Amino acid sequence: MTVKSFFDAYEGLWIESSSIDNVGTRDQCVDVFRVYNKKVVGGNDMGGNAVDYWTNYPTDFYDKIPNTPTGVPQLGDVMVWGTTYGTYGHIAVCTDIADTKGFTSFDQNDPLKSKCHYQPHTYTGLLGWLRPKSLPQEEVPVDPMKVLVTLGEGIGTLEVQTIRSMILDLRRDIKNEQEKLNGFVQKWITEWNLPTGSSLVDVEVEMAKLMMLEDTLQEYRNSIEACVGIFPSDQALLESHKAVRTQIEMLTKEVGDLQIRLSEAKVPVGYTYVKSWDIYSLRFKLYRKKVIT
Repeated sequence: MTVKSFFDAYEGLWIESSSIDNVGTRDQCVDVFRVYNKKVVGGNDMGGNAVDYWTNYPTDFYDKIPNTPTGVPQLGDVMVWGTTYGTYGHIAVCTDIADTKGFTSFDQNDPLKSKCHYQPHTYTGLLGWLRPKSLPQEEVPVDPMKVLVTLGEGIGTLEVQTIRSMILDLRRDIKNEQEKLNGFVQKWITEWNLPTGSSLVDVEVEMAKLMMLEDTLQEYRNSIEACVGIFPSDQALLESHKAVRTQIEMLTKEVGDLQIRLSEAKVPVGYTYVKSWDIYSLRFKLYRKKVIT
């Protein structure tokens, strides 16, 4: 158990040390120290009132540090007050809030009859503190965005946040390429007088008809060239169309590969891989393989 997990476990509760050694003082400040000493520091209990621990403490587990104007306790230090603070003194465990003017500790029975809580203090009446010679390491939260993922040769190892940024950039590139492709489609729809709302598949069907009807290809050549615009030939337009399609395929594959890498890395905060929708019809793939390649 770490210092902070000790605080978390007992905040708002009574601590009774009889549960660890059958000697009960019934919800006193020393119960906090005795249980803390046992469960966190691992020291042996020597008994006594709060003030007694200043002279009778587990020396194998603590170093005694007197209170001075410039001294500042740290997380896990056991704060010990003398009898000027109360008949039997007082004892508590310091939090990580402390400076030369005061500190906050984890207390019980201060104020009287109070359960475990965080209590601000000045240094008035404080004899000093017992500093544990060793404490369990506090757990450091893992930032999922800082997790390293190996992407293989040529890329190396990158943080999750960098990979996600790359994916966003790639998706932006895909969107730009898709807009180019849509421009081609709209041009063909306009020049061929296809119905308003015709899709990419509709355009590809018309394109396939023209390309596959070799006997009548020359008949349509003039109309094809008319819709080419700045391209010198229909083949130039088709090649540009193909280049845009290829670029979209490459970028989509790269996004998919990065998402798979993130999924395999088992990042603490889930990052679900969703398979990209294939925008290309089977008909066009077969046609493209047969006619264009």
